[in-house]
Amino acid sequence: FCEEGFSCTLVDGAYVVGETPAPVVAKIGDVEYASLKDAAGHAVAGDVIELLADTESEPVSFADNVTVDLGAKTLKIVSDDAKTVDGLLFTGSGDNALKNGTVLDARSNGNQTAGWKTVHVSGSANLVTEDVSIQVYNPDTDTNYIVYVGGKDDSAAKAIALGAGTKIENLKNSSSGNTTYGAVGVSLIGTTTNASAVANRVSLTVAEGVSIDTMGYAIAGNGTYHGTDIVINGGNLTSTASAAVYHP
Repeated sequence: FCEEGFSCTLVDGAYVVGETPAPVVAKIGDVEYASLKDAAGHAVAGDVIELLADTESEPVSFADNVTVDLGAKTLKIVSDDAKTVDGLLFTGSGDNALKNGTVLDARSNGNQTAGWKTVHVSGSANLVTEDVSIQVYNPDTDTNYIVYVGGKDDSAAKAIALGAGTKIENLKNSSSGNTTYGAVGVSLIGTTTNASAVANRVSLTVAEGVSIDTMGYAIAGNGTYHGTDIVINGGNLTSTASAAVYHP
């Protein structure tokens, strides 16, 4: 019998007791980390954070511009004690990237919570996605936001480019039964009611090979009042209960 946190190994007929090594979940270069959150806390501008195993994680914030390479693995986002709204928060000024794997936001599954933002692009951050699936459970009530760009108190210019192989979708809630507005695929949020005065704009580009399939709007912004820009070069945009694109 070994206490939790220790391992027993048979060596030359005798058991050797030692501490169980912490699991390795992510790495930056040759440096390994036990969690994505730990890796994010040590990342500096320009780093590539690579996920090494399927894992569950509380919300993670990236303060410097980084590339998050999911390594063909699944990152499952679960709630923390603080009920942090942003699942993956990119705030690093400059170009960030999210690619090569699956992000599954499980925070609404089997309960009545809503208002989660799975991926939030904030401050002066830009984000490019490629070969990534971002999946969110429909809330049992109200709305979730799969990719959320900007915010009413966020006046910096920012851009998101959805690259080939990006798939954004909502999943059925296991406790569904109440009225829900589902999940919005991409939300572009500006800061003003006078679009002509907006110098720092919030923009979205959608490439060929992108798929957005949601219950709420696939894409939502407001060019008239918020000064948001949307360029669609291809892809498939579907909403099962709303307009595919809302952009007055």
